[in-house]
Amino acid sequence: MRQPPCPATPSTWSSQATRQTQGGIESTVADVVSALDHLDILVNGAGRVVQGTVEQIDLGSYREMMATHVDGMIYTSRAALTHLRNRRGCIINIGSVSGLRGDWSQAAYNAAEGAITNLTRSMALDHGHEIRVNSVRPGAIITDAITEQAFANGSPIAAAWNARIPMGRVARPRRRRRRGDVPRRRGDVPRRR
Repeated sequence: MRQPPCPATPSTWSSQATRQTQGGIESTVADVVSALDHLDILVNGAGRVVQGTVEQIDLGSYREMMATHVDGMIYTSRAALTHLRNRRGCIINIGSVSGLRGDWSQAAYNAAEGAITNLTRSMALDHGHEIRVNSVRPGAIITDAITEQAFANGSPIAAAWNARIPMGRVARPRRRRRRGDVPRRRGDVPRRR
């Protein structure tokens, strides 16, 4: 069955509900619905990375990663489903390509991302006749100083990852131009060294 399109809405609300309880997440969703009078789209994007093999990772870090990735996604989706049904809205789960294959020294992260992949598939099967459920699974992206260091040119991690990526390099986010920004001329853009 074909899923309904996501409705367009001019209003957005962003909340960082990670590490909250189920009740806290339900309260956050209720606040959003109260402020906007409806809910069209839910983007589940919480995540963190703790590196290590099964032997190396401590169990507290493993539980925190699973709670952030999987439990938070389930709590938020449950809290939003009724509101999304009313608008034939959609859920977009942000995962990772690591949910489709394994990566070195990231056993717990790969397990969490695999859970997101299959949770999204299950939600699409269970709720796809009422709302749209999809996921976006980007590859490696340099997002902070830690990933910058891990993927530095010449590092063993960078060499291994770059060999698996068709573009031959990990992604770097770019700042998007916003309304009111003055376009720069090519000569005005600082060059990377």
